[in-house]
Amino acid sequence: MSLDLQSITDEWLQEQGFRWHQLERQTNKQWLLWVVVEGAERVGLELAKVNRDPDDHEYFCWFRSDLGGRYSRFIHIRYLRFQYELILLIEAVSGEKWNRENVLYGQLWSEKQAVKLREDEERLDRRITKDRPWHDLEKDSSRGGALPEHTQELHDVRKKGGW
Repeated sequence: MSLDLQSITDEWLQEQGFRWHQLERQTNKQWLLWVVVEGAERVGLELAKVNRDPDDHEYFCWFRSDLGGRYSRFIHIRYLRFQYELILLIEAVSGEKWNRENVLYGQLWSEKQAVKLREDEERLDRRITKDRPWHDLEKDSSRGGALPEHTQELHDVRKKGGW
């Protein structure tokens, strides 16, 4: 087996469907991919750069579980440097061959689950929702919509003559 020794980068993680977030008082991005194992709970694979040096591509890697509340459990697995190492770890956890097409909404789904989700996206009500014009506050990848405090914030800013 020939191993491709491509380094992990933030850009590559984003292309693979990992979502980034930052914990309070932390300077580095954390990259998270939830792995949904059929018949079991989902487990998160979370990565963060070891150093802030852009030329260093070593990442911490943890398993994450939020069963007990916010950021409840992290188990450090190992340090990772190469893309193939992360892909092998994902395959070991999921029990399936890595397929980037099965990463939807920040989660890796089984082939069967991913097919069902893609079919659901083609429903008429979902297609109409995708095509409707979104308010600036609503524009994000999740299409989650503005929270009441965001709407009030915008109202206050406009009242003061901003935007």
